Amino acid sequence: EAGRPAAWLPRLSYVGEMAEEALLAGIPAGSGPLRRTLALMRLTEAFLAANPEFGDPLGAPALALSLRALLDELQAAGLDAQALQALDLEQHAAHWDRTARFLTIAAEHWPAWLAENEHGAPDPETRRRLAVAALRAEWAAAPPAHPVIAAGSTASTPATAELLAAVARLPDGAVVLPGWDPDLPADVWQELTSEAPRPEHPHHFQARFIASLGLGPQDVAPWGEPSPPSPPRLRLLTQALRPAPVTDHWLDALDDLAAEAPAA
Repeated sequence: EAGRPAAWLPRLSYVGEMAEEALLAGIPAGSGPLRRTLALMRLTEAFLAANPEFGDPLGAPALALSLRALLDELQAAGLDAQALQALDLEQHAAHWDRTARFLTIAAEHWPAWLAENEHGAPDPETRRRLAVAALRAEWAAAPPAHPVIAAGSTASTPATAELLAAVARLPDGAVVLPGWDPDLPADVWQELTSEAPRPEHPHHFQARFIASLGLGPQDVAPWGEPSPPSPPRLRLLTQALRPAPVTDHWLDALDDLAAEAPAA
């Protein structure tokens, strides 16, 4: 604005990257995704050639891409392929035996390839988790003297949830949750934070993140205007998205829903 003094813009970074934080923590970066994907394809092709009962080696690219996605998902959750091999699935013994054999590519051959070719540099998702752990330790020793705000994340991976928890605990930190329902029913909250996961619900990860901080839905304060654009529509969607064990409770709100249906 004309006539106003200049101001420093905030430093912006993506919670899903943490590349700069990893560099500052001295966590080595590996080669690009293309090289690693090609290496995984070669390992898969060699496995298929040595085990023809698993299929033609020509199928290696598609299988390797699926394996790459599985590795990323496991590492984002803080797990590795050994965790899958340790599962007790006796009722699916024949099928699982073949799957476990195929997973030796990820559990044994892939770590060996990383050690030989990447000089110990971890996969990207593992590197991100290590960077979050290093940043949390740094903040615990010396909290930032400036505000830190994490906005727009649903805490859908353990690494992101750990980062958001660290931000929330800072003296001048805040977490802004996207699309939070301020009128989440108590029984829905109990289902979302129970031992049985409810990932089909849009608030599954956010609810578990809030509970991990020792807080409840009543502790989430509105940011800006608290009213949603259409409260009747929000109330209708809240009932429509109920988790399976408490789906029938929408009947208790049937009269109110019917009255608000035109507006919703």
